Amino acid sequence: MVQSGEARYWQQLRKPLELELEHDCPDDAIIGLSISEFAQRWAERCTAPEEEDRRLALSVARGLRDYATMTIAERRRRTMAAIDLLRRREANSIVALPISGKKKAQAKRPATPRAAKKGPPPAPLPAGQELLEMSISELAPRARWPMLLAKLNLYTVRDLLYHIPREWLTLAHIADLPDGARAAIVGEVADRQVDRLQSRTAPQPLYKYTLTVRDDSGEAWVTSITMEAERPRGGARQPWTPNKLNFPVGQRVFVMGKVERTGKLVELRMEDIFQLTAAEGEALRPGVLVPLYPLTNGVYQNQVHRAVLRVFAALQDDTEGLPDPLPAEMRERYGLLPILAALRELHQPTNNLQHEQARKRLAFEEFLIIQLVLAQRRMHAQQQHGTMLHGPEALSDLVARMAPFEPTLAQLRVLGEIEDDLRGARPMNRLLQGDVGSGKTLIAAAALAFAHRAGFQAAIMAPTEILAEQLYLVLTRLMEPLGIAPTLLVGGMAAGDRRVALEALANGDAPIAVGTHALIQEGVKFKRLGLVVVDEQHRFGVLQRATLRGKGRVPNTLVMTATPIPRTLALTLYGDLDISVLDELPPGRREVETRWLSITEIREAYDEIRAQVAQGRQAYVLCPLVEQSDLLQADAAVEMAEELRKRVFPDLKVGLLHGRMKSEEKAAAMEDFRAGLTHILACTTVIEVGVDVPNATLILIHNAERFGLAQLHQLRGRVGRSKYPSTCVLVTHPRFDPAQPEEDLPARRRLKAIIASQDGFQIADTDLQIRGPGEFLGTRQSGLLDFHIGNLLRDGKNMEQARQAAMELLHRDPGLACCHDLARRVGRLKVKLDQFLE
Repeated sequence: MVQSGEARYWQQLRKPLELELEHDCPDDAIIGLSISEFAQRWAERCTAPEEEDRRLALSVARGLRDYATMTIAERRRRTMAAIDLLRRREANSIVALPISGKKKAQAKRPATPRAAKKGPPPAPLPAGQELLEMSISELAPRARWPMLLAKLNLYTVRDLLYHIPREWLTLAHIADLPDGARAAIVGEVADRQVDRLQSRTAPQPLYKYTLTVRDDSGEAWVTSITMEAERPRGGARQPWTPNKLNFPVGQRVFVMGKVERTGKLVELRMEDIFQLTAAEGEALRPGVLVPLYPLTNGVYQNQVHRAVLRVFAALQDDTEGLPDPLPAEMRERYGLLPILAALRELHQPTNNLQHEQARKRLAFEEFLIIQLVLAQRRMHAQQQHGTMLHGPEALSDLVARMAPFEPTLAQLRVLGEIEDDLRGARPMNRLLQGDVGSGKTLIAAAALAFAHRAGFQAAIMAPTEILAEQLYLVLTRLMEPLGIAPTLLVGGMAAGDRRVALEALANGDAPIAVGTHALIQEGVKFKRLGLVVVDEQHRFGVLQRATLRGKGRVPNTLVMTATPIPRTLALTLYGDLDISVLDELPPGRREVETRWLSITEIREAYDEIRAQVAQGRQAYVLCPLVEQSDLLQADAAVEMAEELRKRVFPDLKVGLLHGRMKSEEKAAAMEDFRAGLTHILACTTVIEVGVDVPNATLILIHNAERFGLAQLHQLRGRVGRSKYPSTCVLVTHPRFDPAQPEEDLPARRRLKAIIASQDGFQIADTDLQIRGPGEFLGTRQSGLLDFHIGNLLRDGKNMEQARQAAMELLHRDPGLACCHDLARRVGRLKVKLDQFLE
């Protein structure tokens, strides 16, 4: 009999393994050979003509490699896996493969409408850490799969286990499917049909393919519309096109799609479909949660799901082979699940509570690794010998000489924190954040002057040239009573002016440098740099911050942000810095009345501008773009200025400011506006930060729906800087009316939030909820700190606990000797971060 010949072939490999397993795997079942040698010889001498059979023999040999060094438990597991593979191969045999190598006639397989080729049996998988670090190619159902998964940043089995489903669908009975819902069913194909559709707009004929799928509650049509037609093959027309719905009658399938009901008729617009194995057919029943993974083109749900199941089958309950990276006492203190239980629960949830516990555990682990890296960087910085600055005056005394008003209690507190750092032996690494108008620039000016009085140079870097120039003008005025003259260095300077500035910095004649990224370019040298201030850190990124710090011998660093940062995000962005908060506005600052106007009511806003000018005040009119763009539907500042000059305010002086103007033109425009020579400034977002014109009391923002919430708060902060009442007018299309329901328009939510609140910290929390965490450490492209599972919007407490756990762990064990896997992953992230900063 054909079957028995092949069976004898595979039995010669299987039976010695069964004997080995029967004696509890002592590695002596074969006289003169170890199990690994026996399996390797069999693979080398395999004469099977089919490639899949040769691959099977190699898979068995690979699974039993290093058998002599395995534990008894691992030998049992590997031997059982090999025996299972061989038994399945025997059961599915079609062609006899005698050891002599003579071929026998191949039996013909019955044709089916979807006769898929059987792939080789899956190779047994290793266990423990070896499995986690294994390439995902070992699980590939086809050759190109690993390349496709790379688009999802999946390279190893560990990556796959941390590739968490984006959602779960509960399998339902067909009769219970609600109209309009996204749903999943399992059933049996009862009928197939193809119809040609008439369309006047489609360039080619359209075809609607329909499967009738039935379960014990009813029937549903599973439909897909495509341009694929029936194709001839071998001279005869195919009765069914080989597309994704090509399943034979009687096949059990899983279907996901959008439900459309018409009376008793149920239709599913197919999104995904795949045939079920016998085991899957038994497991997937109504009521079961089915994971839906993030995918890319060419990767399907069933492929990812089956790969995950194979991995869990190999892991089983192997807590020894898969050690938990978190110490037991840490898990107990913070109520965290063991790693294997958490991973299983994330992919195959039993209930919502257990699933959330699993997610919390994996998020904690992600946060912990990041916090360990940041804490180690902070410890390393604290161990360095910094540049001690012993100025003859206190920072508060310098502020009193520069500012015409009394500093707030918050400013005095922060000044004391900064002065303690500057006078200390360790280098300062501090983040200063505060609301718009809280006095951050004054604090920075005092720190810069303190460094100069202590005999050192200082540098402050702004994100753009216009802001650097504005900052230069502000600092020049503030420091004039102290007899200190800052030096400006930006990329747009004339060659002669740049050369003079560089020489002054190199020989120490320039006490304070104000600039942009030009300060970190090659060729810029300081004689004795003692303090670095980075303004608007979130626009720079740590690369530029570290480069500027490298200009001096471990200089002190002060980082300032434009708007407050929610604490959870600050712990991630600036976890290696001390944090100071200005939570009090100077006296005399007024709330800015903020309201929305439809573009159809723009004349009302223009009338208000004219009224303000009549009272001796000034106004900003802001547009988002410099050039016209039909795509963004935004007005250009240049065209707006001409419109205002010629048609709206022909009797008033209208200035223009945008980022593409030359440096001297921008400076002249700002100086004219500050001096009151222009009544109205048509501008772009170059005024967002650092522009200080107290006489400006109204800002009109065109296309306000296009701006982020934090940006709107910053722009609003350009007014309200004096005793006069100030107004911010947000102009949009009527459809963005914030009084209407938010629906799916985030712009309405932003406008409603900015109108409702003047508190920058509250606005920052809302902005984080709307936009998400944004870029980590200045770049999302680096991929250094992207969270797979953790969510800063909902995991604030988890992040706080991870930070606390990281500090406690490093205090007890600075080298992480107790946690080898944790130390390895921390080291890997640290290397990436260090390489990025170099």
